[in-house]
Amino acid sequence: MTIPRDLRSAVFASYVRGAMIDPKPPDVMVLGAEWPERALLRAQLIEEGYGVIAVDAWPIPRLCRRAGMKPRVMIIDLKGLPRPQDVIDEIRLVLRPERVVVIVALGTVAVEDIERHGYQVVSRPASIGDIVATITTLLRGTGSEDTGGHMRKQDRIARNQEQKRSEHQPEPKAQPQPEETAQVKGSASSTQPPRPQRQPGRLPLPD
Repeated sequence: MTIPRDLRSAVFASYVRGAMIDPKPPDVMVLGAEWPERALLRAQLIEEGYGVIAVDAWPIPRLCRRAGMKPRVMIIDLKGLPRPQDVIDEIRLVLRPERVVVIVALGTVAVEDIERHGYQVVSRPASIGDIVATITTLLRGTGSEDTGGHMRKQDRIARNQEQKRSEHQPEPKAQPQPEETAQVKGSASSTQPPRPQRQPGRLPLPD
């Protein structure tokens, strides 16, 4: 059964309004027509602690195109996606190119055309871990769409906590250098009485 696009958007907006007391933009939006790949990628991103919204068709819900509600990063899986060229041409109207990761598929859009738009390209075969690592790298240097790339509040808190922990760690004690150790041993041995010198050709007499 195919759900009309308008009804999908209405249901999605109703869910967001009901589920979020304090609405905030998602960290990642996953756009993919294939349910297994989309579900696995969404689950792994959530496991990593990111807020994720997954959709199966373009255009994305109108709510996520509003100022203050745009995702920080978007993943587009071209496999099985209707009108992939339109998606590649139009997504730049929603997010800046450096915020978009495109998973290419045979028979969709040429890699050269995707790179020409400035999007990041992930070629198949690619593991879920590889894609999540790419997204993690992007999110570390990316704020929300309305903050111009500044760190989010929780990111700043985590960084400040890490700095405080490093400040309270005791400094390691300085270890004596090998030369200093040799000098100390030399000075101790110099206090001992000199040993009798042997005369050439003679053995020391017993006491």
